[in-house]
Amino acid sequence: MSGGYRSRIPGRWRDYYNDLMFVPAWLNMWRWRAQLRLFGLRRPAPVLVNLGCGKDYRAGYINVDVNIVFKRDMWLDLRTRLPFRDATVDGIFCSHTFEHFAHEQTLRLAGECRRVLRPGGVLRVGVPDLVPAIEAYKAGNLLWLRSSGRSAGRRFSDHVLDQANHKLLFDYGYLEEILTDAGFAEVQRAAYGLGGWPISRQMAALDNRPEITVFAEARA
Repeated sequence: MSGGYRSRIPGRWRDYYNDLMFVPAWLNMWRWRAQLRLFGLRRPAPVLVNLGCGKDYRAGYINVDVNIVFKRDMWLDLRTRLPFRDATVDGIFCSHTFEHFAHEQTLRLAGECRRVLRPGGVLRVGVPDLVPAIEAYKAGNLLWLRSSGRSAGRRFSDHVLDQANHKLLFDYGYLEEILTDAGFAEVQRAAYGLGGWPISRQMAALDNRPEITVFAEARA
C-alpha cells in the first residue's frame, strides 16, 4: 500500500502565497474579530470548527482556510490569532495542518485553539505520522514512500517533507508535547474514526488518510 496523498504544490510556492497574503489575511482576521464581538457567532450548539479545511468543506462546521480558491466560511492565516472570543467554541477539527508551520507557530496555534474552546471542549488533530515512514524505509518498502526518487533516502525525504511543504515531523509523542505545552489538561491518542468524548466522536467522522496519520484529542 502506498503512503497516500501527496501535495502538488512545492513548498516554496505555498510560502510565497502565504507571505503575499499575510497582511490582507491579518486585516481580515481583525474584521472577523470585530464582527464576532458585535454580533456573536449566531450558530446553534455545538459550535464546531474545521480548521485548515482545504478542499474538505463540511456542512455544520465553520470551515477555515487560507486558500482563497477553496470554499470556506472564514479566510484566515493561521499564523495570526483566531478571531473567536474566549471559550465560545465546542469542538475544533484540524487535519494535516500543524505540520505546515514551525514549532513556535504550531504551539501558538494550539494555544489559540485552547483559548477559544469552552471548558470541556475538544481539539481533534491529525498529522502525518513519521513512524510508518521510518518502518517503510527500514523494510525497504520503497513503493509505500511517496516519491519519484530512485534511492531510499530520496524517497523517504520527499515523503516526510512533501516537497518542503512540511516544517515539522510528528510522532504521537511530539504531538502530545505540543498539546500539553499549549495548556490542554487532557491529551490522549485517538484511533481513526473513533473519539473518546461525545463531541470528538462527532468530529471523528471527518478523519482522513488513516494509513499515514496519527490522531490525538485534547480537552480543555
